[in-house]
Amino acid sequence: MKAEGSYDEAIGTFEQISGYQDSAEQVLACHYLKAEGLAKKAAYEVAYAEYILADAYTDARERAAGMAYQAGLKMLAMSDHPAAIGWFEKALTLPEARAQLLGIGEYYYTTQQYDQAEAVFAKVAEEEDAARRLYELGQYYELLGSTERAAAAYRDAGNYADAPEKAKAMTYMTAETLMKTGDYETAKTSLAAIRGYRDADAKIEECEKQIAAAAVAAAVAAREAKLKPYKTVGNYVTFGHYPQTRDGNDNTAIEWLVLDYDAANNRALLLSRYGLDAQPYNKDWDDISWWDDITWEKCTLRTWLNGTFLNKAFTTQEQSGILLTNVDNSKSQNYSRWGTNDENNTQDKVFLLSYAEANKYLGVTWDNRNNTKSRVAPTAYGVKQGVDTSSYYKTADGEAAGWWWLRSPAGDHNVAAVRIDGALDHYSDNAYGGVRPALWINLKSDIF
Repeated sequence: MKAEGSYDEAIGTFEQISGYQDSAEQVLACHYLKAEGLAKKAAYEVAYAEYILADAYTDARERAAGMAYQAGLKMLAMSDHPAAIGWFEKALTLPEARAQLLGIGEYYYTTQQYDQAEAVFAKVAEEEDAARRLYELGQYYELLGSTERAAAAYRDAGNYADAPEKAKAMTYMTAETLMKTGDYETAKTSLAAIRGYRDADAKIEECEKQIAAAAVAAAVAAREAKLKPYKTVGNYVTFGHYPQTRDGNDNTAIEWLVLDYDAANNRALLLSRYGLDAQPYNKDWDDISWWDDITWEKCTLRTWLNGTFLNKAFTTQEQSGILLTNVDNSKSQNYSRWGTNDENNTQDKVFLLSYAEANKYLGVTWDNRNNTKSRVAPTAYGVKQGVDTSSYYKTADGEAAGWWWLRSPAGDHNVAAVRIDGALDHYSDNAYGGVRPALWINLKSDIF
């Protein structure tokens, strides 16, 4: 096959038996001979590729450079300077190819295409004429005040004249400008290339300080952006999980309404968006006389919220972000017409709103039956647990509303609650009402 000039077939066959005798060398020889034939046909581009595949076979590398040179001349004759540059660059071992690049560089320079000129001269910067032109370009950019480009040109000029010192000076000036504009990362990179020059090392330290400060500021900004929803009153956020489907087999994220934000202490008051469960205010009358009213301090709902609910809704880590709140149970928190007394304050992580808090945050009053702001829809799980709903009274979101407990006593074993229509009312403390938990969260905690 080789003898007949069928080089591709010969290459394929020799490669199949590459370990046999001189098969590997025969492959190189076939590529070489194929390249020779292509060169005679002036197919310089493909001849170059075959010589490259012939690798170190006889003078294949030198011939590859020759083909690249010829391909470059061909492109130059067509005035395709970029293609010619690419081919001449593959033949840099040939003095004539370097001369051609110098010529193209001069063409770009005299036609004031300085970017292209600089790129070409940089390829043959060892030539004195190229180095001189690069130095001149550095001077030109310096006069224009383009210190970064000047530095690059001076660097490419190598050791021509005082190019090394000029390159350092321009790099230093570039870094100073970058520092003034706040680009300390790039400035540091520039200065790192000229360590030891003037006060470059001190400026690098300043850049590092500024970069570190910027990183801290960015972290603070990111943290603030993350916390913003929790600090925005009226916003909805998610925290913890609780069953919300009818079968109760889910673990759905709990949505909370931000009722208040205390900037001084960096904490937020949350109220569940939906009625999450149904529980009696108190279901255990043991050791309590029938004439003794149940207080928030002693009711079973408080125990349930700070035990069963807390542990089911929040992980241990999440619980660490819930503040232990001093809950005000004075009569100032109750509806004045019910004539209730001061009761002991409690400390709770989870609690119910008092009448005064429901009035303050949700506008709850005795006679406002059109208060959609205070109406709440129970979850499907809450309905199954026993919350009554009415399709006649809708929440602001258009869902059927259900009544829900407040913590304020109303006398005669009655407790304040928000009716289905959104007004204040009271129910027997053993009735199953909707549970709408409230809690203060610590926004200093890393869990938020």
